[in-house]
Amino acid sequence: MGKRKILFVIPHYYKHDPSCIHAYGRETRERRAKQVELCIRTLHETFAAPRTSSWVEHAPYSYYMIDILCEPADTERQYDLDVYVCTTNRGEHLLDLVDVPEQYYTHVETNLRNPLYLGFVCHRLLLSFRGQYDYYCYIEDDSIIHDAAFFQKLRWFEDTFGSDCALQPYRYNVTQNPGGDRAKKHYGDFRFPADWWDVQWPEAGVDFTRDCELETTYLGRPLRFVKATNPHSAGFFLSAAQYDRMSGREGYGEATNRFVSPLESAASWDLVCSFRVYRPALSQASFLEMETF
Repeated sequence: MGKRKILFVIPHYYKHDPSCIHAYGRETRERRAKQVELCIRTLHETFAAPRTSSWVEHAPYSYYMIDILCEPADTERQYDLDVYVCTTNRGEHLLDLVDVPEQYYTHVETNLRNPLYLGFVCHRLLLSFRGQYDYYCYIEDDSIIHDAAFFQKLRWFEDTFGSDCALQPYRYNVTQNPGGDRAKKHYGDFRFPADWWDVQWPEAGVDFTRDCELETTYLGRPLRFVKATNPHSAGFFLSAAQYDRMSGREGYGEATNRFVSPLESAASWDLVCSFRVYRPALSQASFLEMETF
């Protein structure tokens, strides 16, 4: 079997505004550019960069005849990766400050007037590649995935529970305790009351009376997954079969602010309308997670 192909699309916008409630406005140019750089660079380092193994071999009775031997390593976990970054065409971005090889991403510009809706440009781009990839992914530009087994876990979850279930990662950031010597890992996604969905978003059809927990084992470890009262993980990560399911939904990709704001809606509205959405139980949050700023 050949390498699996993964498509990532990333909306990116920057315009400094200290009063902005979103990170794209509050951060300095340099700090925000570094976040975007880490997002793109880490995708390639985690999933696509060739790995090698090296060791020393030397002739008997001599410490001076040394050969360094290398061979490919971890080849079964590498992917073909394509990354597209969507921006407005008014220069409201920081890609000129992002220090990654030019082949790491393709820049797509749009004449969109309201940059809050860039995520829906990403949806149209995803749809144009339907049928060409094994995974279709959308992430915001300050998200960082360190887990090389990320997609293996997603595939296992889908094989175990079915393509009508989608697994979302927890987001975390790392903070240093003032005066302390140990960093803290903080999972910051809040949870809505389950009954909000019937009141606020009834058309999503989320049912918290059925299948609220899933239980199984993974590598001999008991695992529990809970239906997400807040499905938002600043992105989604869908297999080809799952993406066909979502993109085939009536109204898929239509620009909306129905779920909190346009930013959250682009990442989560079509997802929650198309799947039963789960996260790992909070006590097992690290099973699927990604860092965010």
